[in-house]
Amino acid sequence: MKSKISKLLIVAAITMASVGWGALKVGATTTGEPLRNGAWLGQWPTTEAINKLQEAQDKKMDYVNMFINFSTSFNAFKANVDSVYEDGAQLILTWEPQGITDDQISNGSKDDYIRQMASDLKNYNKPMVIRLMHEVNGNWYSWATGYNNGTVNSYDQYKRAYQHVVEIFRNEGATNIKFMYNVNSNSVGNNTDYMAAYPGNDYVDILSIDGYNWGTTQSWGSSWQSFDQIFGQAYNVLKAYNKPIFIPEIGSANKGGDKAAWITDAYNRIRSSYPLIDAVIWFNENKETDWTVNSNSDVLSAYKSAIMGPVPTSFNWAYEDANNDGSWNYSSVWGGSGSSIEASSQWNNVPMSTQVKYEGNSSLKFHFKHTSYNGYAGASIPTSEFSTGLEPYSDVGCNAGKNLTRTTYLKFYILGDSNSKARIKLRDVWGNETNPVELTDYVTASNSGWQQVTIPISNLTSAAIDKNNISAVKFLIDGNTYQPGEWTFYVDNMNFSN
Repeated sequence: MKSKISKLLIVAAITMASVGWGALKVGATTTGEPLRNGAWLGQWPTTEAINKLQEAQDKKMDYVNMFINFSTSFNAFKANVDSVYEDGAQLILTWEPQGITDDQISNGSKDDYIRQMASDLKNYNKPMVIRLMHEVNGNWYSWATGYNNGTVNSYDQYKRAYQHVVEIFRNEGATNIKFMYNVNSNSVGNNTDYMAAYPGNDYVDILSIDGYNWGTTQSWGSSWQSFDQIFGQAYNVLKAYNKPIFIPEIGSANKGGDKAAWITDAYNRIRSSYPLIDAVIWFNENKETDWTVNSNSDVLSAYKSAIMGPVPTSFNWAYEDANNDGSWNYSSVWGGSGSSIEASSQWNNVPMSTQVKYEGNSSLKFHFKHTSYNGYAGASIPTSEFSTGLEPYSDVGCNAGKNLTRTTYLKFYILGDSNSKARIKLRDVWGNETNPVELTDYVTASNSGWQQVTIPISNLTSAAIDKNNISAVKFLIDGNTYQPGEWTFYVDNMNFSN
């Protein structure tokens, strides 16, 4: 966000980030991936500030935005970056060459500093998004094409400066860095346009838009605007470029309308009509006005519901073979010290039975052999499928887990016998696991008919588990729990439900 508000300004801009590079929405109208969330915290991130917002919104953040200028060394903010990654989020680094023109970047006068930053971020070795020279189509920043009435930076000069920075990072081998091109939601001033200064697809990984509902807070005549009025025009231009889109800055005033209703409408509109938007990063600061998500209790309640998304009646996944290869792919079967679980012949997955079916669907076959008190075996059943229809590649590696914060039960059907047993856990995308529950506490399996198992989510607990991002259900045995033996049971129609 600019430090000075132009009287011509009506709305602001969007930026972008990513949790895993493969998770970004590209070239598709829908992906099925959840809308990711994050924030600028009103300060450089600290563990305390991150936890404070996450506790208020009752959800972990996927991204944290922060701002630095072209005189800030990496050592000056490394501790803040550590706080972001220790929490399991990812950084969007808004990099502002304050007081510097485009030619002063492309002529090499800042190369030593840029090269050192590239080296430092490469060595940090975490995936990161740099939002470079943001809000290009405004008139308030020294690098923007509208600066000083559009007389300082041409479209080509901006392109060259942006490309110059990216090339330095590439030459340093900083492949962990993605670059975001950012526009203001409307162009302000002479010599401004959404994409005339675009550095090109070879230099940009993510597109983004910044935008604000200023309400009636500003003396220059601001008015209450809907999400569509603010973002629609810019989105329609950017969507043609076959890139994922982020909103790295967004906020709403309280004055002039109902902020809580505005938030609800904004997120509903994004989910229904802006399918390329991958992440929304809230500008959580009381600055020109109170943009914060907890400016009052109604606003906070609306924001919490908005980032959670629609309440599902159920999440189903473990009752089909998405790519029809006869196994639930990448389901992470393991065993050791004499105990084992049957795996499919292709890869190392839980086999699916085409003979034992529930309502016509092939079931998952769990065949355990437990031969030693020291033995262990199990399988992780991923909760998410890729938008392409391919099954996930591991229990921790799914692009995004299921959000279980507003679900009540884990349910599935089982066919087996009285000897059928296993311990059941949930695992999140970060690798944390809940304490196990015993299958036999909820059902005595029978081979005479399918029985439904209902396990309250509240019984699957752990202080560390992130129930916003559950990636797998684990079935396991170990020698400390069970007598040696051999048994088989079948599972179908697994879902999380209310």
